[in-house]
Amino acid sequence: MQIKDEVIISDINNGKIHDRINNNNGADFYEIFVPLEKEVNKIIGFGMEYSLDDMFPVIKKITLSTMFGLLIVYISLLYSIYTTYKRDEKLVRLAYYDNLTGLPNTEFLMEKFEENSISNKDNKDNKAVLLIKCDNLNLINLTFGYDYGNMVLKELGRRIKTLENRNIQLFKFTAEKFVLYINHYHDKEDLLGIINKVNDLFNQRFTINGISEHVAIKIGVVEYNSTDKSLDQLLKDATIALKYVDINVASNYRFFNESMAANVQREEIIERELREAISDEDTSKIYLFYQPIIDSKTDKIEGFEALARMNSEEFGLVSPVEFIDIAERKQLIIPFSKFILRVACRFAAELLKLGFNDIRVAVNISTIHFIRDDFVSTVLNIIEETGINGRNLELELTETIMMDNFRIVKERLKELRANEIQISLDDFGTGYSSLDRLSELSVDSLKIDKCFIEDITDPNKNSLIPNGIISMAHGLGIKTVAEGVELQAQKDYLLEHGCDKLQGYFISKPVCEEEAIMLIRENKN
Repeated sequence: MQIKDEVIISDINNGKIHDRINNNNGADFYEIFVPLEKEVNKIIGFGMEYSLDDMFPVIKKITLSTMFGLLIVYISLLYSIYTTYKRDEKLVRLAYYDNLTGLPNTEFLMEKFEENSISNKDNKDNKAVLLIKCDNLNLINLTFGYDYGNMVLKELGRRIKTLENRNIQLFKFTAEKFVLYINHYHDKEDLLGIINKVNDLFNQRFTINGISEHVAIKIGVVEYNSTDKSLDQLLKDATIALKYVDINVASNYRFFNESMAANVQREEIIERELREAISDEDTSKIYLFYQPIIDSKTDKIEGFEALARMNSEEFGLVSPVEFIDIAERKQLIIPFSKFILRVACRFAAELLKLGFNDIRVAVNISTIHFIRDDFVSTVLNIIEETGINGRNLELELTETIMMDNFRIVKERLKELRANEIQISLDDFGTGYSSLDRLSELSVDSLKIDKCFIEDITDPNKNSLIPNGIISMAHGLGIKTVAEGVELQAQKDYLLEHGCDKLQGYFISKPVCEEEAIMLIRENKN
């Protein structure tokens, strides 16, 4: 710093008392004037000069440090933006894409559907949802392993994706299902053309890791042209249509209609009522009717066949064919079978109490229940629980049970017969019984199917089959029971050819427990 001599500040009117100037050597310095005395039109003061040479390195260092700090902040900001973008991109893929196939998932489909519904609110174009199921994926997984099955799914998705355009997009739905979302098509023929293209993709076998395999698909189709239905409802309808695809017909697709939905709703209600009746042992909903079985020579009632009936709160009387099929498909057949067996044995116990010791009650047994390891113990427990004897119970089995599970059946029948339980083979002649195997089984009687009994009085049908069955059974030491006897002529024929027992509407229709007891009393008298 340098202090000048006294100076007169002449530009006071401008208020300027400091400045940055250049000296004669070209060096920068800073000059400040300090006023000491004020006179008219002038101020007397000292001037001080500060050299800036020493400040330049400091200024440069501060400037570089500031620029470097700003650069670090800028790079950090860019990195933060990039990592956030990548993380969000990963989250988007996790949320909207299937990990296995890389296809957009149902979340993506939902947003796409809502977007189209809003943008095309007044658009009445034809639209459709195709639900495509890999029908034999479970078999492929069991045969070649799940890794191979996953590769099949990837290839399946890749093939269908080739059909995509601005109106068609593919989405992954569940493990073995895909959704082809069609936002516009002209008419039904156009839609059928798309379905045919999907099928054409699978005419060629899949060859993966040197393994060649055919992939079978089923397609459920839902058409719509408005936004009245939600995506969830459309997918539900497509799933219903998929259930109606019949593997025994040429086409592997079905179009949804409202009757399908009504049938599904009916099935759900019947299933619920079945569960409730079984759980509560409610014999007002599920109950038994009993059809008499008589000795053909004496007309004496020797037993009854227990026939399950259902009285639905919603639908009234429901056919056994329908509710038993539902019980089998909904994994209810085991508890249902136990319930029916217990009710039948209680009726047999009531007959014993009334003094009818020689009357048997026959109960139909499902294949699923019979082949269970605990079947025999279950039957014996119910017999003990209800207080009857083994000879008061007869179990009716189908030919399918006998032949498909021969070794198991043979062992089960020995145990049952050892406890005096009688065994009959139901609907004989409609299956494929082997005579040599039949002779090995402990069977008491064969029930001749109703269709053969009807042929007896039909001049256009062969009436020799019942006679052949009777002769064959007697040759094996097995008695015969004719089902569905409805005419005197049928009874006469069967009696003439030695059929042992008769059952059918000509004898009596199925009746409730009280009427069955009345029939026994009348028959005794």
